[in-house]
Amino acid sequence: MRAAILRRDGYRCQMCKRYGRLRQATTVHHIKHLDEYPELAMNPDNLVSVCAACHNELHPEKAAEKNKRDPAGSRFL
Repeated sequence: MRAAILRRDGYRCQMCKRYGRLRQATTVHHIKHLDEYPELAMNPDNLVSVCAACHNELHPEKAAEKNKRDPAGSRFL
């Protein structure tokens, strides 16, 4: 499914595309989060290709959790 979504979106980040930027997409993001909508896990309408930077913006809680576990890896120190 991941490969099909990346191919559908032309391997381009769809968030960056909105702002006229062309960045390679490396991740497929669930628009509606899996923990709340598990039935949409494999629904192509709920999946979008994004670059790593945009995916991090979409999931700030993951970055915060990583910094708690590994503060030496934080870019803010």
